[in-house]
Parts: sequence; C-alpha cells; structure tokens
Amino acid sequence: MVRIELEEGALVFKATHLIQNRIEALIRKQRDTYLNTEDETELNQYEEMDDFLSFVNRVVRNLMQSENFKDS
Repeated sequence: MVRIELEEGALVFKATHLIQNRIEALIRKQRDTYLNTEDETELNQYEEMDDFLSFVNRVVRNLMQSENFKDS
C-alpha cells in the first residue's frame, strides 16, 4: 500500500499508484453521485493514511534538515 521514493536526497513515503487511482475514483464518484457507507469508510481510511504519511514525511524531512544543520 505504501511505496518509498527518493526525492532530492530524502526518502518520501507515498501511497502506491493502485491506491492513488482508487482514491481518485472514489473522489470522482463522490463528486458525480454519492458514496455508499462502505465507499465513504474506505475514503476516510485513505485520508487517515495520507495524514499519517504526511506526518512521517515531515518527521523525516525535519530530521534530515537537523542533521544537515549539524554537519555545517
């Protein structure tokens, strides 16, 4: 469900392309019609995962910046 990429020398945690496509499909469905309870729950879980990955990426970035600052 999660892939790790190297961007500008930093590890970045992201949802897989399969998950990203599913999220986009759910958002389109939400916009065009409505989400049933199961779809809404699934989308909420992806939002929680996104929040968590954003947090992890901020922590990694801050750690790298503090290490770079120490090395200067």
